[in-house]
Amino acid sequence: MNWRLSIWQMRLLTLSLVFGEVATWTIIVDGAAYRFRFLDVVVGLFFVWFLPKLKKIINRPVLKSLVVLALFLFMTTILAGFGLFNGQFIGLAYWLRWLVYMLAGLALFYFQLDKAWLLSLSIIYAFIGLAQYLLVTKIGYYNMGGWDPHAYRLFGNLFDPNFYGLILFFLFYGLDSIDYPSQAKLKQATQLILLILMILTLSRTVFLILIMYGVFKLGRSGFFKKATKPKKIHFIYIFTGVIMLIILSWMSLNLTGEGVKLWRSSTIISRWLEFKQAMFIWQQHWLFGIGFNNIKLYKLKFLLSDGYSHSLAWFSSSLSSILVTGGLTGFLFWGWFLLALAKTYNFKGKFLLFIFLFHSQFHSSLFYPFTLINFFIVQSIINRFGRKFKPS
Repeated sequence: MNWRLSIWQMRLLTLSLVFGEVATWTIIVDGAAYRFRFLDVVVGLFFVWFLPKLKKIINRPVLKSLVVLALFLFMTTILAGFGLFNGQFIGLAYWLRWLVYMLAGLALFYFQLDKAWLLSLSIIYAFIGLAQYLLVTKIGYYNMGGWDPHAYRLFGNLFDPNFYGLILFFLFYGLDSIDYPSQAKLKQATQLILLILMILTLSRTVFLILIMYGVFKLGRSGFFKKATKPKKIHFIYIFTGVIMLIILSWMSLNLTGEGVKLWRSSTIISRWLEFKQAMFIWQQHWLFGIGFNNIKLYKLKFLLSDGYSHSLAWFSSSLSSILVTGGLTGFLFWGWFLLALAKTYNFKGKFLLFIFLFHSQFHSSLFYPFTLINFFIVQSIINRFGRKFKPS
């Protein structure tokens, strides 16, 4: 299949990624608030354009499993709307958005995206991150309703260091998997900047991902084999790790604010309390769940949550959200879909999927539009241009 995006389509998608959460609007319909982004509009247009082409790959196992999962979540959301929430079906709007993103993302995998686009996206995200960190150090100074205060942390155009850090890793990993013979120095400089920016997010989940990737790279280079002599690349990896540790230690000791302290316990406590809350809801609706994106409605109606926060819509752990919204049945359908998805990727793609799922167990990145679309873009490009995996 020789499908390509036109120049204007690539520019439109790039522009929507540049705007990020800045281009977000809320509309009120019958008392219910719906949030949508410029990216939602662009991906919706792409979906309409992709739709005729999806028919050519509709029999693929990954699409079959996604359709079954989507239909199940649709039915549980309808049933919950009639039963638990007295005719409120706001979850259906977000279910449709999620399905459009998934189908459009899967379609992108079969398009011949140019690796130059990956390098351009990386430079753009690096520039946005640098500009934000230099010009806006405290998001708490601004009234951006519902967003958590992130003092002295890099959060880019998404107002969240964890999501932005994950996207930076996607781009870093994509560049690391592809050769750019005529732009080698530019690629290396961009990777270095992306690595520094990931450190500035002060996201412990991103740090864990970097550690796992570093160990993976050392293993691939034969570092852990007894008969292998230390190589120059081994010293580079270890030196980079030591420098990262020094920078993190300095920032954690010298900057003020709870978010910059690597040993902070408040996040761990809140995650544990949230997990207990998720398990309480799941025990009440363990088989079919409470329907897609109905977590906020359930909290407000049955758990007496108050205030406004984006974290009300989903649990931080995507696993908790999957169990609560779809129950045990939905969890099994999700497993079927993810297994089918993994089988379509090469080794590098499988590793990136693993990283994505790992991150999503601490943050709701599996349901976040910007992480989803960037994941599919990078997957498509490394599938076409990535260096072949050679066992060491």
